[in-house]
This record gives sequence, C-alpha cells and structure tokens, in this order.
Amino acid sequence: MPLAMPNKEEFYHRIELGLSKFPSLLARLPSGYPRAGTAAVDQERALTFETDRTGHFSHNINLPLALYLIGYDHARPGARAFASQLLRVVDTFLSRFRDIRCVVQVAEPLWRAGWDVHDPTLWTVVAHAARALRLQHEGATVIQFEARTGVGNTTADILFNRDGTDTFLDIELWHAAKGSTIEHVRERAVQRAEEKAAKKFPNLPAGARGIVSEYCFPVLDSFNLVANERTLLEPFSLVRTPRCSGELFVFHGVADKAGQLWGFRIADPTGDALPVLPVRLQRR
Repeated sequence: MPLAMPNKEEFYHRIELGLSKFPSLLARLPSGYPRAGTAAVDQERALTFETDRTGHFSHNINLPLALYLIGYDHARPGARAFASQLLRVVDTFLSRFRDIRCVVQVAEPLWRAGWDVHDPTLWTVVAHAARALRLQHEGATVIQFEARTGVGNTTADILFNRDGTDTFLDIELWHAAKGSTIEHVRERAVQRAEEKAAKKFPNLPAGARGIVSEYCFPVLDSFNLVANERTLLEPFSLVRTPRCSGELFVFHGVADKAGQLWGFRIADPTGDALPVLPVRLQRR
C-alpha cells in the first residue's frame, strides 16, 4: 500500500480496477466483492495486514493487496508486474479448468482466507494452479480437484490421468526451506513428503498412484544452496507409502540489478539454472 492513506472510495476503486483485468477470477468471486457480500474486504483489516504481513514470511501477500497494486497507477512498476503475474496464473487456471469439478474450491481461499500472517494462502492457490496447468501442458488429463483418496473424507488436490494411470496429487508448501547441506535439504523434503503421503494416500484405489508436490521458498541463508543445486529437484520415491513418489519445486523471485522484485519463476529439474541473488543481497 502507498504511504498516503487512501480514502474508502479510492481503496475499493483500485481493487475493482485491478480485478477488471482478470475476467475468470471476477466471474468466480462472490457477488459484491470487494465492497459487500460474504467476502467483503474491510479496509482497516487490509491496512493492518499490510503492516504485519512480512513479519513471518517475506513473500506473504493476499488477493486484496495484489489487486490493489495492479489497480494503483502510482504503485512501483515491479510490484504491479509481480502481482499481475501471480493473478494471471490463477485467472488462466480458472479459465482452462472452468468445467472441472471443484475448481472453485481451489481458488476460494483467496477470498475466504488470506489474512493470516503465518499462512501465505495465496501461494498455495498459485502452486495448485501452476501444477494443474503444467500437467495439462505435459499431456495429462485433469479429472477432478479435491478428489477423495479412499481414506474417509481425505482428499487430494488434483486427480489426473496420464498414460492410462489415475494419479492423486497433493501439494505441500514449504515456506522456509533451509539446510546446512544439499543432502540435509533433500532429506527434509523427503520426510515432509513421506508424512503427507502417509496421511493422504494409505489406501489408494487399485492401480492408482500418489504424488506429493513440495513447493518451497528458500530462506536467505540457504538460497544459494537450494536455488542452484539441480539434483535437489529430482523426483524421489516414497518408502513408507506404496505406489507413491515425491517431487520438489522452488519458487524464485526475479529482480532487476538493483534488487527490485518484478516477478517469480518456479524451478524444476528440466529447466535452465536460475541466477543467484543479487550481489548486494549475498552474505559477505
């Protein structure tokens, strides 16, 4: 948010202006958003969130803030570009998968949650959307979101079919990935995936498989270690839960030479190596 406090009309107008650029997201939002209705945005709450949001995780951002930045002409260009990239992923997801069961449930935390400084909810939605779009790009058929896994009411984020095999995929966000060695980081990633698979996939339907997708944000002290070691991102088998595997992706902020953030990338083992932090941010 800008230093100059917007009045209520300016606040809502800027959010609405930002929202106008994302028609698929707009179509799914509750009636009256952001001014009224079941998901109305309270201005005072938004300003409090802006003050506190980076205290625990520096990448925390929510839907009202992203829309406000996009709709405010005097926001930093880099901030507007970053927010626009985030919401383009979500908007594309809602457009591509508009007829798939439970697609709205994937995006709903954007307007039902998002105020917890300890839980950057928006990134969970972005990871979910990005993984579904990637699966589609790779030729998989997405069958359903929030699909029952065979354990009570337990669901997986995505059910897809590729080469005739049904696969349940669940996404896990690791908001402060760190470790003293690359082996330590990978061991921790595998442990987290094992724990998730044990809860989600102990009783999969016959012939089906399970995948835990770990999306991580490296802490500054471990950035160079996590961001530039390609072997870390290789898929891995899970021992404790049959027919299950894990995979790891890394969110990278993209900045200019001055360190101004203007976008993000998701690293995987098939892509090119990404640049390290700007020199001015590296530990000396």
